[in-house]
Amino acid sequence: MDAPPRRAPPEALRNETARSRAIAHFAAYWLFLLFILAAVFTPRYTRHFYRQTAAVREPLLRNEILDNVFLENAMSAEQVYLALETLLVPHAFQDRYYAGLVPGSVDARGRYGRGQAFSRDDKTLKYRPRYTAMALLALGRVRLRQLRVRADGGAACRAPGFLKAFYATHAGAGAPARCFARYSRADQDAGDLALRDPADGADLALEYRASSDGGGWVSPYSKVDYGPGGQVKDLRVGARLAREDLRQLRRAGFVDNATRAVFADMSWYNPNVDMFTHARLAFEFLPAGKVRPTVAVDSAPLLHDQRALKGEPPYAPRDRAAVLLEIALYLMSFWYLVRVTEDVTDYASLKAYLAVGWNVADVASVACFVVALVMRVVTYLKMLMGHVNTFSEDVAADQHADLGGAASYDKYIRLRLTFQYYRYGRNFLAAGVLVNFVKAFKFLSVSRQLSQFTRTIYVVSAEMLNVLLILAIVLVGFAIAFHVLLGHAIAKYRTFSDAAITLLLVVFGDFDLEEIIAFAPLLGVALMLTFVVIMTFIILTMLLKIVDVSYGEVLEEISGGEGDLARDMRLALYRVAYDAYWTVQIRCTLCRARGALARTAGPGGAHAQKPPARVGAGPRAPPDGAAAAEEAAAAVAPADGRSDLRRALAKREAHLKKRSRAFDPDAERRLLVDHFIREGRDVFEGDVEGSDVGDRFAKVLGQQAALAELSGKFAEVS
Repeated sequence: MDAPPRRAPPEALRNETARSRAIAHFAAYWLFLLFILAAVFTPRYTRHFYRQTAAVREPLLRNEILDNVFLENAMSAEQVYLALETLLVPHAFQDRYYAGLVPGSVDARGRYGRGQAFSRDDKTLKYRPRYTAMALLALGRVRLRQLRVRADGGAACRAPGFLKAFYATHAGAGAPARCFARYSRADQDAGDLALRDPADGADLALEYRASSDGGGWVSPYSKVDYGPGGQVKDLRVGARLAREDLRQLRRAGFVDNATRAVFADMSWYNPNVDMFTHARLAFEFLPAGKVRPTVAVDSAPLLHDQRALKGEPPYAPRDRAAVLLEIALYLMSFWYLVRVTEDVTDYASLKAYLAVGWNVADVASVACFVVALVMRVVTYLKMLMGHVNTFSEDVAADQHADLGGAASYDKYIRLRLTFQYYRYGRNFLAAGVLVNFVKAFKFLSVSRQLSQFTRTIYVVSAEMLNVLLILAIVLVGFAIAFHVLLGHAIAKYRTFSDAAITLLLVVFGDFDLEEIIAFAPLLGVALMLTFVVIMTFIILTMLLKIVDVSYGEVLEEISGGEGDLARDMRLALYRVAYDAYWTVQIRCTLCRARGALARTAGPGGAHAQKPPARVGAGPRAPPDGAAAAEEAAAAVAPADGRSDLRRALAKREAHLKKRSRAFDPDAERRLLVDHFIREGRDVFEGDVEGSDVGDRFAKVLGQQAALAELSGKFAEVS
């Protein structure tokens, strides 16, 4: 019977090429990206983020203050009061459910009555005045915070001559009228605000607090950086009492010429999805007289991690696995941070390390994940120590608080700072995920076909600088022109940065020509048409031509090479499995050898055969301790006198012969020598053949010849 055919060992295992190692890293990195996807999308709360936020935001934006006047259209202090009284307070303390039902009694089957009159004595509906749409529980009070500027913060008004008498009449004889400056933290009024209600003569004291809840806020409209403090007033719990407080503030003149911003903060909790929501209504009173409303709503599962790890209902093992996956992702980042610090030592300096673009991506990825972990830990600790977990609601006293009852939880819930920490963590997590996916192009370079993008970018970058300089000159010039021409009339051009962003969007076809015609029918249209012609038909054509030529060069370069990525991936996976198998086998062999040595060595026993000298890695004895070195060498020498590498080679030979496969002793021995050196294991003099030195020398000569040939080609091109 004929023996089965013998297969030669794979070429990738005999040739330690950088390509096979790079493909193995490519496969491992894509497994890491799959792990990131699992950590991001396994949590079930991600599907509720937008729905929860929309449940609070949409009623505030889509309900009217007056006929055809919505929150975003508020233009005066009177409309600001109406927005708070007719939108925020009813939304926070609703008396009707989303289906239009009026609270009533519950029948024997647990169903709510329909259309029944509300009774003060009805105690069957828990938290009735606190629920919004029968799902959101309003937490505590609504907080109003005002930011004011000092009366002495601005210079005296310099009115023209024909108005001096008018200002003198209103400011007092001989006293110039005062101007109130635009808001800045230096000019902010840091004193308490004392008001008096003219209806009943009641005094209202608004305490100034250096920090109300969370950090400052930068307006996306005016770009003003508002501070975290201000004069604070917490409205009482319940729709009726909150409206009374607002009307009292209106009569007392809560908003005046010194007011620069009013903030209204409120928090909700949804037990159905275990998620908190915080809403902030910001009204800016700009020095020019413009009132600018802004609504910011954010939702977050602040208690998800804590409850999922504890296994509290209704959390399932999947939720705990999601938290553990994210923790594992952060731990991997710390491990990679250690690897990065080791890689830095391979370079002459930190500057040389950061000169490589992919190294910068590694550092950015690790930094994003580390900051995200820190923000998550801070959020977790604040929820453990905050007063949210000390919530103690008295249902009998609180369910009719808006009808005169006392509220046991009658204070503002400070959750905005916790929301900020949570959102910062999510932002850095998003940046880290993006950087890691961009870094995948580094590993795509192992394939000639998949490296087309990175090769094209590398070729284009050298030619693109000149065109980008031309583009910048054109864009800056037109942005200044449009800002000067239309900045007083159209919001898109009110600042230089806004004008530049608007012109960049024009390149993609997003512009309103009719709005320009309304304010500058001749020069405005001429500037816009000129910009479109120069940018779209000339500069973009130049950019596309450069990319087209560069991509053609890349295609010509990769057309002659081998491009069987599937075969390379199979060899890479085979290599990974091969290395893992022999790593386990070698370590098992070492453990058995040490066990045999421990069993054969007696109290007076000694090894007669002196082990050969080491040529690889391993501990070395000092020159003056020859006896101690011999004892240390004997302690790790195998019982049969063979080195660990020779025993592993014999094990490999028996393994291949048992499966009727060819065995190349030189190739296998060289692979094991390289493997032992990488693992830091001892390699003795007898493990290395004389031919290895010649092969190494020939390999170095071949690399030098390749470098010389490449240098010659570069010289010819230049």
